[in-house]
Amino acid sequence: MLDFLGYCEEYERQEDDNTFYTQHSTSSAPFSPEPDATSQPLSSTYDEPGQRFSGTNSLSEKSATLTTRASSLEKKNSINIFAMQYNRIAQQLRTALVLLAGDRDMTHYELVKEAFAQIDGNNSGVVTAQEMISFLKLPQLRLFEEDPTQAEKFCQLLLEQIDENNDSTISLEELATFIFPEDFHQELLDYEPGIIYDLARRV
Repeated sequence: MLDFLGYCEEYERQEDDNTFYTQHSTSSAPFSPEPDATSQPLSSTYDEPGQRFSGTNSLSEKSATLTTRASSLEKKNSINIFAMQYNRIAQQLRTALVLLAGDRDMTHYELVKEAFAQIDGNNSGVVTAQEMISFLKLPQLRLFEEDPTQAEKFCQLLLEQIDENNDSTISLEELATFIFPEDFHQELLDYEPGIIYDLARRV
């Protein structure tokens, strides 16, 4: 009888051990310890080029991240193209204004005076915003051949850049500053001031 009771106890003990083993070794969910308060999360999404997504991010989350990144790059490229177009047009305008003077032996001041007279249609001594825009649109200047759809936009930005005090008129000094910025010790930037104003408004 004692041997039988001992056998039963031993059997129950083995059954308990088997149950523990089954629960912790054949479970469909992997065993994981209690999280440590100081431990870092195991899942993350890498932003560096060449690295893979890891962790528990779903396919839709990855797709959304890639879409956002592509949209951001597309917007940046679009802005860069617009800025480069404006830079070229501003430089073309400077060249055209110098050529209007017709004499390369002139001083910078004389060149600016002659160019100013060409724009000042009514000889009032002041170039209005409308006079400036009409001048910019002259076909012989060919400023907007690359992208005619941006003509109005570029005209406004050029006017804003040249009219430094924003009084809707262009003075001789303002035109001189635009044509020969180096004479006024202006810092040379990657972008013309007109495009910088425009980009700042987009932020």
